[in-house]
Amino acid sequence: MMDRTKRAWQEFRRSQPGDRFQERYRRRQQTTRGAFDPRNLLYLGGGVAIIIVGALLAPIPGPGGIIGFVGLAMIGSIFLSVARALDWGELRARGIVRWAGDVWQVLPLGMKVVIGLLAAIIVVTVGYGVYQVMLSG
Repeated sequence: MMDRTKRAWQEFRRSQPGDRFQERYRRRQQTTRGAFDPRNLLYLGGGVAIIIVGALLAPIPGPGGIIGFVGLAMIGSIFLSVARALDWGELRARGIVRWAGDVWQVLPLGMKVVIGLLAAIIVVTVGYGVYQVMLSG
């Protein structure tokens, strides 16, 4: 199973941005037995469960938000419309990240330090708030 997962990840990475999820959808459709394949139901249920876990973990600093996207990718392998939306979103996210990187490059060092400290304060504050809500009696 790990070899199959590793191979699928490598195929996904080799795909062109903007077509990755749709190509994954097409590959998956070639290996299933139609719309009523029980594996589709398992993928759908697993994807929804992973999205819920990601939503619950999202406020906690760490990979919570990314976990939700894994669930969306699973659902995108079943529904072409979700795969198209994920491809569209990937292109937009790449543009935003590229823009933010360009802005970061031209900022003076002092501004970068201030932004870093503010980000650290926000992460610690949110982490402390989540800790208080989840572990205080």
